[in-house]
Amino acid sequence: MHIVYLVEQIDTAGGTQRSLITRVNYLIEKLNYKITIVCTLKNSGAPFFPLNEKANLIFLRHLTEEKTFSKRVLMRFKQSKRILKELNPDIIISVKYTLHNFFFHFIPSKTKFIIEVRESYNHIQAEKYNSFKSLLNFKIRKSILKRQDAVIVLTERDKILWNYPNIHVIPNPHTIDSDSVSNLENKKVLAIGRLTKVKGFDKLIDVWKIINSAHPDWKLKICGEGEEFHHLQEKIKKLELDSSLLITNKNVSVVEEFLSSSIFVMTSQFESFGNVLVEAKVCGVPAVSFDAPNGPKVIIKDGKDGFIIKKNDLVAMSEKIIYLIENETIRKEFGRMAKINAEIYQLDKIMEIYHNVIQNTIIQKK
Repeated sequence: MHIVYLVEQIDTAGGTQRSLITRVNYLIEKLNYKITIVCTLKNSGAPFFPLNEKANLIFLRHLTEEKTFSKRVLMRFKQSKRILKELNPDIIISVKYTLHNFFFHFIPSKTKFIIEVRESYNHIQAEKYNSFKSLLNFKIRKSILKRQDAVIVLTERDKILWNYPNIHVIPNPHTIDSDSVSNLENKKVLAIGRLTKVKGFDKLIDVWKIINSAHPDWKLKICGEGEEFHHLQEKIKKLELDSSLLITNKNVSVVEEFLSSSIFVMTSQFESFGNVLVEAKVCGVPAVSFDAPNGPKVIIKDGKDGFIIKKNDLVAMSEKIIYLIENETIRKEFGRMAKINAEIYQLDKIMEIYHNVIQNTIIQKK
């Protein structure tokens, strides 16, 4: 069976890229699928994460190579036709909505179509009024989703909100493995994510100001890359937190960071799932997270292996982090339960569900 994946880019360290490559490697190595990855945003780039050498990579011309709107639309149409006719896939799985998804349904083929919605419904809804273009894209996307042979979302909540009959809930598997767990004794709190506004790290710095006053011997480390790095760095200096708060602008070994930490924190404003929350569980680290729609409250068992906080309630978040700092026995019990609860996200278990959706989609009649 030949699967073509559509993704914007493959050369970044994002959760979308990590989870995609994890699925692709599994399908090739365990199930002997033929896989082609088509990158729609960048016309070059080496995969950031290790990709099975049997996977075929194709990079499309970037839209900006054409200067007018009509020529850009025509380019996407021609690319869509080439994907269907030259690659002749059994199934196309779009990891990111693109204009190709619109054109596929006007080109005769036997190919089946799946879209994986990697963003939360709430995030998409919030952005649709940013501009006329955003609203138009939202309406086109809803129309396209209705035409798919299958749609994959990450949570039951998103399934309810999209409310299509062909939706399947498949959470991401954990993409790291660790037999070791943190001893949860280091005086270190960890946050990991892209340094973008949606991740809310500016709010985490405000939270840390409160915590630092109560426990100046504890440290916070924020790991990530992104355009907000210098802005966040300036805020850290302004609040005089340089000695207790370290922020990086480079990729790190996440397992090492988790194993040397005692608490994980997430301040995302929207989070369709939250891969790093699962990774924290794998390493036995309790997490405290805002109730960012819709992933965190699915992953964290509130009051058992971590805490869910009302979004942007900085005082409540600081109180829960301080609670875990001051109660080592509870912190370690939360960590023990986190490791146990990570089992439901094992790769084999999730990929069995994923494979069944692919197989059932293939046998559907057009």
